[in-house]
Amino acid sequence: MSIKTNMRIGIWNVSYRKHNETTWRPLPCVKDFWYADPMLFNRKDRKFLFLEAFDEKKQIGKIAVSEYKNNYFEVPKVVLQRPYHLSYPSVFEWKNKIYMLPESSQNRTMELYVAEDNDLVNWRKKCVLLDHVRYVDTTVVSDKDGMILYAYEEFEKKYVTHIMKLDIDKEKVYEIGRTESLKNNERPAGNIFEYQAKKYRPLQVSSRCYGESITIREYSEPLLEREKDVYSITPCSLHKDGIVKNALRTHTLAYDRDIEVIDYLTEYDSWKNIFRNFLRRGRNGFFKIRARIQRCKN
Repeated sequence: MSIKTNMRIGIWNVSYRKHNETTWRPLPCVKDFWYADPMLFNRKDRKFLFLEAFDEKKQIGKIAVSEYKNNYFEVPKVVLQRPYHLSYPSVFEWKNKIYMLPESSQNRTMELYVAEDNDLVNWRKKCVLLDHVRYVDTTVVSDKDGMILYAYEEFEKKYVTHIMKLDIDKEKVYEIGRTESLKNNERPAGNIFEYQAKKYRPLQVSSRCYGESITIREYSEPLLEREKDVYSITPCSLHKDGIVKNALRTHTLAYDRDIEVIDYLTEYDSWKNIFRNFLRRGRNGFFKIRARIQRCKN
């Protein structure tokens, strides 16, 4: 039985296509999972898609990977899970090793993992780079001297982008700059990508609601004040572009020389899923209370 409710409850979906295609293909799913935060990673002649895999039964996010073979992405496999929520898997290569920096803000940490096989299925925690932080959707980009991180932090009345240098050998990060905004419009929305010899940085626009749209900015590496908006992706534009008509929100774009991948929210309104939503909110509330207790102790 279906019911009507004012609570916007839904699942995130992922679709992809080649640049010369007009039709989007839905990512194959595992039962009781939905997927979001697509992040492309290319290594030699192989293409991987990393994702948040949200386990609806346990109401927690895990990290999954899908390899692109014969023009299709395979069914995603969960490759990393913790007792706390994981999402937004930034994967990058440094000195012939593959690293992952997933969002683990629910645990108030910034964690670095290293791959232990060529299929990028087995991952080992290398270190905790930062503790007692709530950085979300940290994006990694290579620089001539190393790796630069863009981490987002949300306060009650302002939003901060932290620009940091990552020293993998010393297992440390150093803040080299920051920008602040009064609007929630600069949260990272995917890896920085190159198009026609220029670099671009996708950002979430969430002033009115989470996942309102995605803005593409020309990247200034790393002085963000020089960036300018060049394109916008909205649920309406996705409808016109062939994504399912009931797409309500979007918040992550993956793009490389061959393919583009995007996520979008579709709504459901059954009693079962409303109950699951309450479970998720209860779990998130538990971690927030625990974080407050830790702050008081410190």
